[in-house]
Amino acid sequence: MLTVAFCLVACFAAGLAGAQESPSNEPPPSGIEEIVVRAGASVTSADFETADSVTGFGAEDLAALGAQDISDVAAFTPNLEIVTSGATTPTFFIRGVGLNDFNSNSTGAVAIYEDGVARNAPALQLSTLFDIEGVTVLRGPQGTGLARNASAGAIKIYAARPTGEVGGYLRADLGNFDYMDIEGAFEAPLFEDILAARVAFRVTERDGTMKNRCGNAPAFADRVPVPTRATTIVLGLRNTDAPWSICGEPVAFQGPPQLPRISDIPVGLADRVNDISNWAARGTLLFRPTLDMSWLLNGHGSRRDELSRLGQSIGTSGFYCLDVENCGRIEDGGTQILGLLGTKQGLAGVGYQAPEIRRRLEELAPCNRAYPDKPFGKCSTSVDKVSNNNAKIQLAEELARKLDSKPWEGDFNRTGSTTNDTYGAYLKGEIVLPTGMTLKTVTSYDSYDRTIDLDLDFSPETLFQIITDDEGWQIYQDVKLDGVIGSEGQIRWDLGSWFLREELDVAVVNEFGQAAAFGVGRRDYVQDVWSAAAHARVAFDFWSVFTLDGGVRYNWERKKLDYVLNSPGIPSPRIEMLDDVWQKPTGTIRLTYRFRDDTHVFWKYTRGWKPGTYNATSSPEQGVSVADEETIDSFETGIEGSWFDGRFNLGGSFFHYTYDGYQLFIAQQFVGGQPEFVIVNAESVEVYGVEVDAVARPWDGSFLNVRFGWLESRFLDFVQIQQDIIGVMGQQVIVNRELQNTGNQLPNAPRYKVSITGEQTLELGRLGSLSLRYDGAWTDKTFYDATEGVGLPNVDNIQSLPNNTVAQPAFWIHNAQLTYRPTSGRFEIAGWARNLTNQSYKTFAFDGTTFNQTSIYFVGDPFTYGGKLSVTF
Repeated sequence: MLTVAFCLVACFAAGLAGAQESPSNEPPPSGIEEIVVRAGASVTSADFETADSVTGFGAEDLAALGAQDISDVAAFTPNLEIVTSGATTPTFFIRGVGLNDFNSNSTGAVAIYEDGVARNAPALQLSTLFDIEGVTVLRGPQGTGLARNASAGAIKIYAARPTGEVGGYLRADLGNFDYMDIEGAFEAPLFEDILAARVAFRVTERDGTMKNRCGNAPAFADRVPVPTRATTIVLGLRNTDAPWSICGEPVAFQGPPQLPRISDIPVGLADRVNDISNWAARGTLLFRPTLDMSWLLNGHGSRRDELSRLGQSIGTSGFYCLDVENCGRIEDGGTQILGLLGTKQGLAGVGYQAPEIRRRLEELAPCNRAYPDKPFGKCSTSVDKVSNNNAKIQLAEELARKLDSKPWEGDFNRTGSTTNDTYGAYLKGEIVLPTGMTLKTVTSYDSYDRTIDLDLDFSPETLFQIITDDEGWQIYQDVKLDGVIGSEGQIRWDLGSWFLREELDVAVVNEFGQAAAFGVGRRDYVQDVWSAAAHARVAFDFWSVFTLDGGVRYNWERKKLDYVLNSPGIPSPRIEMLDDVWQKPTGTIRLTYRFRDDTHVFWKYTRGWKPGTYNATSSPEQGVSVADEETIDSFETGIEGSWFDGRFNLGGSFFHYTYDGYQLFIAQQFVGGQPEFVIVNAESVEVYGVEVDAVARPWDGSFLNVRFGWLESRFLDFVQIQQDIIGVMGQQVIVNRELQNTGNQLPNAPRYKVSITGEQTLELGRLGSLSLRYDGAWTDKTFYDATEGVGLPNVDNIQSLPNNTVAQPAFWIHNAQLTYRPTSGRFEIAGWARNLTNQSYKTFAFDGTTFNQTSIYFVGDPFTYGGKLSVTF
């Protein structure tokens, strides 16, 4: 299939090269700046007119980055973080503001729009990017216009539309891990200048980038029973050793009546995970019955069918000592600190430990090696105890900083799949009225059907595995009327409204293994959403160099939740029915001063808002809790300009936010149940920073784009309450422990971020041109929770995990592409490489110590490379 795909593109290229018309020495356009247009030539231009602090990506940029969806542009956009726990579960953060809720009913702080249609459900937000004209990222709260729930900002995707001419393209990429990516589009007029059509598609396949050492397990009849506990002690062996253990899983010892025990690893598990397998397609009709009217009818669908994303599991069940000679429990006056990264996880403090972690511990402290005369490496002498204690501390710090030595290998006893079928349609209309006004309307329907079978403990044990089966649909309608007043359009105005109706039907099954009796077995819920808003905006050129513009929007949202929770050990389910309404006005006012047509400064104030939300991960003890609405006051000033005949362009801004009721997704512990992940409100949050976007073309054929973001964020008032049971005079007492997060940095808000795109084109005369492109990004330390990366406190109320445990230290990503184009410009051949240094990095992490003595890490893709052949016709 791969050979056929490449041959198909090559045949097109050969035919078109022979039929080329007049040669041209002009290099094809490149670089992000090409879509930063202030005119009607680009569908993205309206974003740059009505908003500030906008970053744009054109089709060439997306192809060079290998972007499958909008999450792939986050690494190269300062102050934008898109966190995913899988191919269909995104969370978005702009300038440190967002919500790490991966549930089906998550209400994010970043509005996602595709061709002007709001994408509300997370399962619809990571749609495949193909045949795209541009993607724009609007940073900062959007107080008016089409930007639902955009207290952090908005991301807008624009697909290519029919032009009324015959044309198209075909592109094929091949790479390592058997990567195959084919994208194409074709368009043609159907009836004169009145009706035109365009069809587009993308098909992507790739083998998994992470090896599963539990794959290809032998048949149960061929497995070796584990010896008795006494035998392993005499021989200095472990119940996690081969041959009875297949991939490091603990195998239960024999017990009465001395029945043999064998590994329970399933047969037929995938030996590689984190693959890609999806397709997407759309068809578009453009109907222009008159010069003053156009209608765009779009139908689209996609299918994703791949293994659920898996990562690294590192245990946290052991201990270390501040004073080796007095290594008792702290409550008894000792210095034993419970909770040590890198130790065995499991209910009884024993269990799976990755072999590379065990080997590293043995390197640092050889007494940990298993010998017949020292079973399990007892480290019994005083010298060995000190050596072992120091080794454990050093190992924990190494793992927190850079994971283990094989970040793309793991041991998984479940390799379930993620499937997501989406389809929908929209009708967009634009009518120029006789009075000089324009009426615009969008009507759409979208739906999805998804299943996620996820081994979330990332280990060969069954600690916490989750199966989500959900489906949903939405209808969306917006209407906008705009116009101008004055002979030279000194006053520009628009007003409109939108309505969104959504229904989600969700079933979640949790498997907690030996801890099942204490957890939630199944959640079933239906959530209905009604959302509406009315908005108006006006811009007034009250002087030749000054413009004052602003707008208001009144937001209204109603949510209903019918919820059923079943738990082991509880005879009857917990049933809840909730119905809430949130409403609030928002607005923006901006003053712009123009030094000249291409250079201006601005001052802006925005009031942002996001409605409340339901916590779908409730426990039997607490029930469904409700997070309150959040509000934001944003002040921003900046400059945008162009100098030296367009060879240097600079945009920069300074912003300051204050939040009330900031919504945050955290782990919360209550007595009598497992920790639950819930949305709570931090009383107040402050965010401020600077962004700079510079583009230079110092000589012919050159392009350099440097983006920089500096972000300061902190909780002004946020204290978590965790419950625990302690012994007092022989009695068990429930205590509330305060985890002070006030002053901490916000999650997913790295302080500094720099991205660089550079391209140099060399003209080869009649032979065409050769272009070398580099894309690099440096991201400062990123925390994934409110504790600044050190996790929740242990039973002694000590945050025992090392720095960076729930964080990613600063790192670089480097991409490169070399492209050859003939003078005709009809086709191009390119070689590309991504993550050139094979940098391992966490894309998300969470502390499950209080849950099941483990920490969990999602890991970015390793070094990949390949070639690309593109044909334009």
